[in-house]
Amino acid sequence: MCGIATNERAVSKVIALPNPTKGSIKVLNYVAENSMKSLIQAHETELGALSVNPDGTLIASASQRGTVIKIFSADGGETLQTLRRGSGNAIICDLVFHPTLHIIACTSNKTSIHMFEIKAAIQKCIELR
Repeated sequence: MCGIATNERAVSKVIALPNPTKGSIKVLNYVAENSMKSLIQAHETELGALSVNPDGTLIASASQRGTVIKIFSADGGETLQTLRRGSGNAIICDLVFHPTLHIIACTSNKTSIHMFEIKAAIQKCIELR
């Protein structure tokens, strides 16, 4: 499980992957020839899913419970938005940022697709820069 910024001219060249500490994300941000590492304590339980938006500015994660999706700033690790997928546990199969719209989609073993508007996360990310 990992996420990577995919735009050719991404704002940040970010790779996000699970950290050995339960529920945390290791963030590698490559700037020129150097890399900066940071940690985000995302969830109380193990990570269930992870994604980076194409520009490398946002990181989304879900825990193994699959009830909540959190959006973080890739730069500072701040929680920008929390989204509720449902009240029952679910295995999150995938988290996908839309390449141009302010939307994230989530699929799970509950045979459903959830789509969320993330304008609040985008706005907070801009304010933090």
